[in-house]
Amino acid sequence: MEIRRRTVFQGAGAAALAAFGVAEGSVGTAFADSSPSNGAYSLQFDSTAWSYDAANDVYYQIGNVYAANPEAPDYENLSIYVPGAYLTATLNSDGSTYTARVNPKGRFGRYSAHTAPIVSPAFGGYRQSKVSPHWRIHTGIMQGDTANTTEINLLLALQNYGVRDIQFATVWAQAHTTAETTGDSTSTANFISWVESIVKK
Repeated sequence: MEIRRRTVFQGAGAAALAAFGVAEGSVGTAFADSSPSNGAYSLQFDSTAWSYDAANDVYYQIGNVYAANPEAPDYENLSIYVPGAYLTATLNSDGSTYTARVNPKGRFGRYSAHTAPIVSPAFGGYRQSKVSPHWRIHTGIMQGDTANTTEINLLLALQNYGVRDIQFATVWAQAHTTAETTGDSTSTANFISWVESIVKK
């Protein structure tokens, strides 16, 4: 099966198309024509290698490499999770993995395997991470290579997240560097002192 990368993320039926290719054949493959510098995108899901989460009725595969010639396989990979209703699966002889095919009659809520949308996890982890409770943001106010609002946006995001211990300073006459209001701006002494004070709390 060949699909353009932009097509995969269009419309509600795209997820069903991808799932259909994965589950109907022994191996489903999706290729994209917009290639990175190190080679074409290539994605394979082995229909005989599904894991199953019985508590949530979800079949999944984790760590599928999507680049034909990945430079960093530990990072250039993705995972897929499919509601159990969308697949018909049988337990393999290893006792832990499943061979699955699309169940065209299966429904999850108002969706079938052919109409289910893709849900990108890009923003799914909001407020799920444990953010450090201590931050120190010092920045030069005379930056020319990045917007001054970068650090301000970070400050506001942290405050919105509920972080209260934030040491924030915009330093006059300093550029995009280790900006300090006291001492030597090229030294990390102030930062190290701040870290030590946090560790003692």
